[in-house]
Amino acid sequence: WVESFKKKSLKINQKIKILPSYKHGWGIFSPSGVSNMTIFSEYRGKYIKPSNLNKIEIFYRFSNQDLFFFKLNQAITVDATFSGNLGRLINHSCKPNCFSKIIFHSLKSHIMIISLKNLKKFEELVYDYRINSDEFDYEQIICCCQNLVCRKNLSL
Repeated sequence: WVESFKKKSLKINQKIKILPSYKHGWGIFSPSGVSNMTIFSEYRGKYIKPSNLNKIEIFYRFSNQDLFFFKLNQAITVDATFSGNLGRLINHSCKPNCFSKIIFHSLKSHIMIISLKNLKKFEELVYDYRINSDEFDYEQIICCCQNLVCRKNLSL
């Protein structure tokens, strides 16, 4: 499955564009529209162990650096802050049109971002970050999605 994704990813990446987003700076958009269950990206970054996570988070906060963390499992958090790919630019929404799925292939876990529905031309790709505030040492992050179903913050 991952191998077929890698082959498709070149075609997929040609179907998406990085554009200004009203939600949060930059976002990923689909200029041609896409069908339901399209794989857009693998969320990639540096693997961080729990013992180092708090130190890295504090360093980023003091450096006024945005965090691009994705908890893969109890033992690993993926940090896409400096070594990520397009997946890190997919913004949050309380009413998502994409979802993240963790798959296991070749002895490694992969975080895939997949569309939940057919997307219109130039619709921004968004998924629900579903942050568990107990897992990270920071204040609740205010949500900017502006949907009617907005939870007002990114926490569960």
